[in-house]
Amino acid sequence: MTEVTIRILNESDPKVISEAFHNQGWEKPVTLFQKYLIEQEKEQRVTLVAEIEGDLRVMSMYFGKQIIPILKSSLYRKSRNSMY
Repeated sequence: MTEVTIRILNESDPKVISEAFHNQGWEKPVTLFQKYLIEQEKEQRVTLVAEIEGDLRVMSMYFGKQIIPILKSSLYRKSRNSMY
């Protein structure tokens, strides 16, 4: 069975997420995800990340008192044909 973990953004994630976007051809600076972490610490944002078999795959962000997903991005794919 595939192991899936969902957790909040942590201090080691910004670099990993930035590199994953870069590998997909999108430039998202590490500082952007560091900002998300700071906002999370201030309880202004919750950023969830999903890991499949230990590899970061998906990130979702939520703002305010309403839980509204504003971004859900495939961050890393071992194969272009599959997210898993």
